[in-house]
This record gives sequence, C-alpha cells and structure tokens, in this order.
Amino acid sequence: MAATPGGGVSVATPAPTAAPATPPPPLPIYRNEGRATARAALQTLAWASDRGDVTTVQAMLVFDDAARTKAEQLFSSMPPEARGSWRSVDDMAASLITMSGMQAPFPAADVLEHIELEPLSPERARLHLRGTRRDGLEFQRTSTGWSYVISEVMVDRYIQQQAAGR
Repeated sequence: MAATPGGGVSVATPAPTAAPATPPPPLPIYRNEGRATARAALQTLAWASDRGDVTTVQAMLVFDDAARTKAEQLFSSMPPEARGSWRSVDDMAASLITMSGMQAPFPAADVLEHIELEPLSPERARLHLRGTRRDGLEFQRTSTGWSYVISEVMVDRYIQQQAAGR
C-alpha cells in the first residue's frame, strides 16, 4: 500500500497471469475396451451407455432363456403406444439399459478397473463393485466376446416396477 497525493491509499494490483494456450484435454470417464474380458466388456458397456449408444449396448446383451421368455411375453402384451419405437424385446432391453446408464451413471473407468471378478463358470462371471448399485453384474462369454447378462431376476424386477407405476 502507498499514500496517494490526495491522502488516499493505493493498493497494488497483481499483474494478470497468462492463461494457458490450450487447456489440457479432459480425462476420459469411460473407455471402449472391447469385449475380450468381462472387465473390458463392463468398461465398454459404461462407455456406450454414457454416449447413449443403444446399438452398441444391444450388441453386448445376452438373455438367459427364462429371461428372454418373460421379456418377450411382456413385450407382446404391451400396446403399440407403450412400445414406442422398440421393434423387439432386444431394442427394449438395450434402450432401458442405456437410459439407466445415463440417468444413474456407472462409476468412472479408474474405479471400474478395480472391480472384483467372481468366476461362476469358465463362460460366466459376476463382477463386484461393493457399495454401488452396479454390484453383482453378470457377464457371459459369447461368440462375439463377453456380454452383459439379462437375467430372469432382472426381468421380474422390471415387471414389478412397471406394475407399481415406477
């Protein structure tokens, strides 16, 4: 501070700092890691859901037999206006899973890296991310890579939510 000729006080203004020429690129929240492993498939599912990529999500789904039967019964019982643009039970499932992933996002990729793998068989695994709503997701090896399993329990839960108006 310094005295001014009029008796006031002047306050030094700091010199402006130059802004960086270009900001660093944002770190990716999710990554497309393919489907060679169950962990990679989870990363890719999160990546596709975050982008609203229903086509990629649909390609990553596999229904248990009982789940497909119940989902097809539900789909065929829906009036056309309730189906909207869904052409099949696969479209419906992929849309709902993508929407869920957008409304309640997966944990970030760096968190998903630490997921625990519980082998259920050589072709099936349950992934655990304790303390999240994504704990216990199941993946199955298919001819196109690891796929997210739609189980009968999931279909039953969806039917119950619809009946309750949620």
